[in-house]
Amino acid sequence: MILSWFRNHVSSITATAVDFGLTLVLAELIGVWYVVSNVIGATAGGVVSFILGRNWVFKSKQSKWEHQAFRYVIAVLVSIGLNTLGVWLLVENTTLQLAVAKMIVAVFIGVSVNFFMFRFFVFR
Repeated sequence: MILSWFRNHVSSITATAVDFGLTLVLAELIGVWYVVSNVIGATAGGVVSFILGRNWVFKSKQSKWEHQAFRYVIAVLVSIGLNTLGVWLLVENTTLQLAVAKMIVAVFIGVSVNFFMFRFFVFR
């Protein structure tokens, strides 16, 4: 379990880089509303996370990928919802910039929710 926890964090950093990069490019450079940018970035990061989670982190190929993907979509929708709500709450109610708010929320949700959903629900 320790190795999967470590690998999960490496996978999360990779997926987060995709998520943050796309979110910030869309919001800051292209001008897409930050809430929409956040959903798109989180979705792209989620795809990266699923591929790494199935094939490298949990090496969970016993179940059909379609079943895992279905459970993963449920887990990611919960995560995206919590991330988007958290970012919105921080941006609207504090003086934090989008990137800082997103980082705070991503770390909190990643540590407190995502690993456990992936380990015990998606890739069990």
